[in-house]
Amino acid sequence: MGLTRIQLEGINIIVRFPMGPSSPNAKTEHYRKSHRISRHNK
Repeated sequence: MGLTRIQLEGINIIVRFPMGPSSPNAKTEHYRKSHRISRHNK
């Protein structure tokens, strides 16, 4: 049958934002996006 849509989305999230100290770039990128959005709302 293959992977379901939810499983594929979960894999995409894990690949995009791997947990742990080995991925500082993903965290800073996420911080920049959220910071940009919050600044827009003010």
